[in-house]
Amino acid sequence: MVFGSILGLTRDSFGFTFPPVVGEILDIVIIAVVLGFIFKDYFRPVVKAAYDPLLHHKQLGRSKFWLSMIAITPAVVLHEAGHLIVALIYGAKATFYASYGFLALGLVLKLANAPFLFFVPGFVTHSPLPGFPTAAVSFAGPAVNLILFLGSWYLLKNYQKYKIPEKYLQVLGFSKSVNLFLFAFNMIPIRPFDGGGVLMGLIRGFMGG
Repeated sequence: MVFGSILGLTRDSFGFTFPPVVGEILDIVIIAVVLGFIFKDYFRPVVKAAYDPLLHHKQLGRSKFWLSMIAITPAVVLHEAGHLIVALIYGAKATFYASYGFLALGLVLKLANAPFLFFVPGFVTHSPLPGFPTAAVSFAGPAVNLILFLGSWYLLKNYQKYKIPEKYLQVLGFSKSVNLFLFAFNMIPIRPFDGGGVLMGLIRGFMGG
């Protein structure tokens, strides 16, 4: 029970009274920084032949951190933005939260060199909706990941045409893999995955709920 309470920590848990938009922006910044740190070692910045990493290790570290942020943050934040925007379109009251407990878990797994990282950086809450709108809200997040995957795939395929620098190919490659994983993983048709929300929303919709 205590462990579950820790994982469920949000800005509301600390009694913060930020205006909703300010709180959401702050949460996005925190998520971006934490994800940048957690996944930075997945990147190996391009080093020229005459480049001495011993003299420039700080620059290399910053480069990996920023590349990581650019690659992973949109996959997570825009996923949740998809849920948020569609919920608002349907007239629901919706709010984005960073999951501080799960972000802390991600940091612990990173520092422990865990072979597999699994945590939920953020989530959206919204007021109740009918069946079909609920399905649409649930599908919106994975749909964003699918779009990002296709965009990354297209740019990688045509990187010469658009003269994309080599270091950003790593970003696109990681973005492609992460977004495909998030789409497929979240579309598992059971709760608490988004696919479960889609399925239950569709069932409720066809049953008139």
